[in-house]
Amino acid sequence: MGGYTYIITNQKRGTLYIGVTSDLERRIYEHREGLTPGFAWKYGCTRLVWYEGHPDISAAIQREKSLKRWYRQWKIELIENANRIGATYIMSCGEGIISLPPQTLLHCKIHIASKLPIRA
Repeated sequence: MGGYTYIITNQKRGTLYIGVTSDLERRIYEHREGLTPGFAWKYGCTRLVWYEGHPDISAAIQREKSLKRWYRQWKIELIENANRIGATYIMSCGEGIISLPPQTLLHCKIHIASKLPIRA
């Protein structure tokens, strides 16, 4: 079974939360609906800004631990660089759509949005 490492936030340049899951769509739904109390719930982190797929959950956990040791600016650069790449991808997630980095497409319901502007 694969795994995902992800970053959510409450607003642009706001609080960042790094997490890991085996079911990204379900986990983001839980964050958006406030179903799991904790750090992300306390700070209102519901907006997915970056994620990365891994072949197994242990690799995802290792990446999560690594990212949590990064400086904040490095995390922001990771998010911004991923969202600059060639095309904008979106995932339907509840009521809204979320921009996702294209290098991490695995099992989510992803659509290419060819007419959307690329984030700068």
